[in-house]
Amino acid sequence: LILGLSLERKRLYSSIDRRVDLMLQKGWVQEVEYLLHLGYSSEDRALSSLGYRELISHIRGYSTLEQTTHLIKSATHRFARNQETWFRLGDPRICWLDADETLYGNASVLVRSFLSAGLNPCATMNT
Repeated sequence: LILGLSLERKRLYSSIDRRVDLMLQKGWVQEVEYLLHLGYSSEDRALSSLGYRELISHIRGYSTLEQTTHLIKSATHRFARNQETWFRLGDPRICWLDADETLYGNASVLVRSFLSAGLNPCATMNT
């Protein structure tokens, strides 16, 4: 059973932007500074991931926090668009659910059905 979440792009981007802002407010820059202080570098795989490389560039003085925030949000938007390409809405293996207030109830029904019957309940939904 493969469940996919779909969200209208404008709402998705808004959610991404709020999440980036929250992570920065909660000390993301300080986390990266601490990791660099411990000896980790931008060459480490984990620190080359989305957001971290931009923050390292900021910490090294190559960009302002405002510029860095914009870069992180733009890169994350691009990553979300790529995910839409990788995971096509028409893929019959994936049961797509709207990421709204009905999500948990709908997902629960599908998972219970899958666990009790052993069949993919989405196969009939996508045909």
